[in-house]
Amino acid sequence: MPRKPINTNYDNDKHRASYKETLCRLILLLFEKNNEFFSHDYLNSEGRKLFEKIVEIVLEMNPEYGKRIVVVRKKGSMEEVASFLNEVGEKYQCW
Repeated sequence: MPRKPINTNYDNDKHRASYKETLCRLILLLFEKNNEFFSHDYLNSEGRKLFEKIVEIVLEMNPEYGKRIVVVRKKGSMEEVASFLNEVGEKYQCW
């Protein structure tokens, strides 16, 4: 199945800020309510849904994270997810 073209509308500052705010909000939600999104230190189904929303935004703004995301998706451990989201959170100044 061919990939849909990347939406470049986020390039304008208003859209980029909106993406950043949404991204930070979702990352913080995953960290704050980790007992709802992780089971036995691995992403559960609800956690994976939220993680995929985060991934969609990250890949729109930074396609170079693609390979790293593949590894995090595959492992799905709290350690891998936290490491990746900390890196993204720092890059976008979520905290």
